[in-house]
Amino acid sequence: RMMTEGGGREEEAAHVREAVRLYEADEFTEAVLTLRRASESAVRESSVDPVVAKIVAKIYEVETELVAFMRDVLDEGKWRLSYESRGIKVSLEQKKKKKQDRDDDDDAFRSESSSSSRLIRIRCDGVRKEGIDVFGCCAALMEVEYFPEWMPAVDEAAVEEQISRFRKLVRVSGPKPWPLRRDECNVHAYGDVVDCSKIDPSSRRAGVAVYMKPASELSQTPGRHNVDLTGGWFFEPQPQDGEDGVRCTLVARIDPKLRFLPSWAVNWVVKNIAYLFIPMVARQANAFLPGGRRRDVVDAKVDVYDEIQRRLHKLQGVLRQHNGGKQTSPPKPAEEARIVVDDDDAKIPKIDLSCFDAPPPRRDEPSTVVVAEDYFAPLKHDTTKPQPTEPQPTEPQPTEPQ
Repeated sequence: RMMTEGGGREEEAAHVREAVRLYEADEFTEAVLTLRRASESAVRESSVDPVVAKIVAKIYEVETELVAFMRDVLDEGKWRLSYESRGIKVSLEQKKKKKQDRDDDDDAFRSESSSSSRLIRIRCDGVRKEGIDVFGCCAALMEVEYFPEWMPAVDEAAVEEQISRFRKLVRVSGPKPWPLRRDECNVHAYGDVVDCSKIDPSSRRAGVAVYMKPASELSQTPGRHNVDLTGGWFFEPQPQDGEDGVRCTLVARIDPKLRFLPSWAVNWVVKNIAYLFIPMVARQANAFLPGGRRRDVVDAKVDVYDEIQRRLHKLQGVLRQHNGGKQTSPPKPAEEARIVVDDDDAKIPKIDLSCFDAPPPRRDEPSTVVVAEDYFAPLKHDTTKPQPTEPQPTEPQPTEPQ
C-alpha cells in the first residue's frame, strides 16, 4: 500500500513537472490539461519551489483566460446580430437581465478601472475562401510590424517584448482627428491550438486561438490616449468545394476610456470598422503563403513556423477524430465574399474618423461619412492594372469631407 501511495504521489508530481515544461515550451493548452490531472495536494507540494509556483500560477491564469474566451466563441446565444455585410456578421453582446446570470469568467474580460457600461462588446464571424489557410492567418498576427498594412485605423505597431516564441507584448497606435490625442493599445498576446471539446464536451470544433489582454507590463506613451482591449481571434479550418477556407471569429471587449460613449459612435464602429477586420486579415494571410510578397519572412523564421505547422497537423488529427475519421465540409454560405489581391501596391483604405468631430447628422441631412461598402470598391476589379472609373449619373459619389 505504501508503495502504491508513493507511486501515486510521484505520478501526480510528474504531471506538475510536465505541465511546467509544456508552459515553458509555449504549449499552453496542453499545460492546462496536464496540470488538471494533478491533485491539489501534489500542486501544493510542488509549489514549494518558487519557480514552479510562479509558472503554476501562470498556467491557472491561462486556463481562466482561454476558457472565458472560448465560451464567448462557442456561446452564440449571448450575442445579438447587429450588422451583416460581405458575408461578415457583426454582433453585440446582449445585456444581462439579472445579475446572477453573469458568468463568473466574465471577470477576465472586464477592466477593473472602468464601468462595464462603457465597454464595447463586439463579435465578428465569417468564412473566408480566398485560397487562404489557418497558417497564413497565424502568420498575419505573428508579424506585428506589418499590422499597418491591413489593420483598420492602425498606422503604428511594434513588439515591445518577445517574452517567448508565442507570447509577446505588443503596442499599436492609430490617429484621431485634431485636436484629439492618438489612441494607443498595449496588449499581452499569446496563442495555441484549442480543442473545444475539452471546454464543452458537446462541441466538435477546434482551431487556433490567439488571446489578447491589456499589457500592464507596458507604460503608456505620454500624450496618447489609452484604449484597453481584451479578447482574441479563433481560426478554424473550413474546406469548401475542394478549396482551403478559414472560419474566422473575432471577439473583443474594448474600453475606450471615455466618460460617455454615445450609441451612435458604437453603431459607426460596427458598420464602418468592425466588419473590415476579417476580410483584411484574410487578405494579409495571402502574403505569407508560397509566392506571397511576405513569404521571405516565413522562410527566415524556420523554427517558429515549422512549430506552427506541426501544431496545425495535430489540429487536423483532432478534427478528423471529431468528424469520425474524415474532414467534413460545411454548407456553402448564402453570401460569399471573394477578394483577389495580387498587387503588392494594393492599399488599405483609410478610415474616415471626421464624423467624431461633430454630433451625428439629423435624419433630414445627408451624411458625409463614407459607407462601409465603399472600402471594398478598390478590390472589386483585377488590381494588376488600373481600371477606368465610370461616372454614376444616378447617385452622387461620397466625397471626402473638406
